[in-house]
Formats: sequence, C-alpha cells, structure tokens
Amino acid sequence: MIGILLALQVNNWNEKQQERRLENSYLVSIKRDLLRDKEGLIKIIDLRKGKLESLNILIENFKVVNESQYPSDIKSHFFRMAAWKVFNPNDNTIVEIISSGKMSIIKHQGIKNDLLDLRNLYVILTDLRGHMRREYEEYIFNTLFKIDMELLLTDEGTKKYMRKILQIPTFKNGLYAARVNQRILVKHSEKILEVVNNLLDKIDKELE
Repeated sequence: MIGILLALQVNNWNEKQQERRLENSYLVSIKRDLLRDKEGLIKIIDLRKGKLESLNILIENFKVVNESQYPSDIKSHFFRMAAWKVFNPNDNTIVEIISSGKMSIIKHQGIKNDLLDLRNLYVILTDLRGHMRREYEEYIFNTLFKIDMELLLTDEGTKKYMRKILQIPTFKNGLYAARVNQRILVKHSEKILEVVNNLLDKIDKELE
C-alpha cells in the first residue's frame, strides 16, 4: 500500500515537472516574441508621430497660394505622410496557446489576463489599421495620380504639384482623416507597448 502511494506521488511529481517545463517553454517563447514586438512598437510609434508632424505641416499650408511660401522641406513631409508602413505583431505563440486551449498551462493569473488583453488589442489594431488603409486609398492614394507626378522630379515642379494637390477637397479631407487616424493609432500602440512591458516584467519574475 505504501509502495502504491509513493508511486502515485512520484507520478504526480513527474507530471507537475513536465507541466512546469512546458510552461517555461511557452513563457520563453512568449518573451522572445514580446521583445520583438517591443522593438517594432517603438519604431512604429516613432514613425507615426513623424507622420503626424508631416500631416500637420501639410494641413497648415492648405491656404498658401504662392508656392514660394512653402517650406523648403515640404516634399519630404509629403512623402513621409504618404509612405505606408505597418507593425505586424509576433503573436504566433499567444495564438497557439489560446486556440489550443492550453492557457491553463500558464499558472500566473496576471500573465494569463495580460495575454488575453494583448490578443484583443492586436485584433483592434488590425481593425483600426484596416480602416485607415481604406481611407488612405479613397482620399489620398487615388488622388495622387490626378496630377502629373513628374512634377515631383524637380524642386519647382514639386511646389506646383503641392499647390495643386493641397487645393483638392478630397485630398484635404484625406489629410484631416489621416491625422485623426494616426493619433488614434499612436495612442493604441502606446497602450499595447504598456501591456507588453508589464508582461515582460511578470514573465521575467516567473522564470527566475
């Protein structure tokens, strides 16, 4: 009888050890993904703040009639505004854990809650970005080619191009919409970064 009890205890201990190793494996993978996400989020937040700066400068020049009054770097602000770059999260491990029903492997309740929150924030980010992409295409990208883009090859031509396009109501509305969307995305990305940093702290303590 004692032998059977000891065998059961050893078996339970082995199972807990296996679960702990699996949990650690998941946590290490999640940490690796989060570190990549942190780097990507910092870059995209900085990029979007730069695009906001350029949008503000372009909007400030709506009323300029004489192209000689444009700032000398208006072309760079135009291209920075129009450039399309996105942040794609490294959430494969999180998706695997949630979709496979293995969330119970993670014992730390705070980590589990943060992982679920982060997954939801990523889904919202994709929706927000998709909305902005549709507005960019409708109001900005589709308008760019209505004016001869060869003008952008020279400084004088660039000023003429800018004067023409900044007077098009559709393009102006697109810049206003883009500014609102960029502000929303910056705020949302900063919220994600905060969750990522909190998760990294909790995982580091759990792996000690």
